[in-house]
Amino acid sequence: MNEPRETGTPYAGAPASESVPTLIKQLANDVSALLSSEVALAKAEVREAAAEAKAGVKGLVGGAALVNTGLLMLVLGCVFLLATQISAWLSAFIVGAIVLTVGVIMLKAGQAKIKPSAFAPDRTINAVKKDSETVKRKAS
Repeated sequence: MNEPRETGTPYAGAPASESVPTLIKQLANDVSALLSSEVALAKAEVREAAAEAKAGVKGLVGGAALVNTGLLMLVLGCVFLLATQISAWLSAFIVGAIVLTVGVIMLKAGQAKIKPSAFAPDRTINAVKKDSETVKRKAS
């Protein structure tokens, strides 16, 4: 946008013959274009965040499958080791209870870290705030 001219004309470089309705129409068109570009920016940011999240989920699933297999083998080893001292069913029960407790604690900790704010279009929000401040300054 052009800076206001000291001579009372709404926009620097605007012909003095432009009428108020023409200027209002121009302003409406500019605001419409600005909002369209802000919406496009927000969509692009959300798509980018979703793509990053998708890649992260794929890595998590693959890693979790391998960790799960390894953990099962370690748990089985603990059951066999404990079974040398007490009966096998009791050793399986004890080891299973310990693993279940640790798993629940880990799930609760992971759940607390998942926040929807990671998908907020921060750049768009900041741009809209700046645009709003600019419009307020120009209007006063």
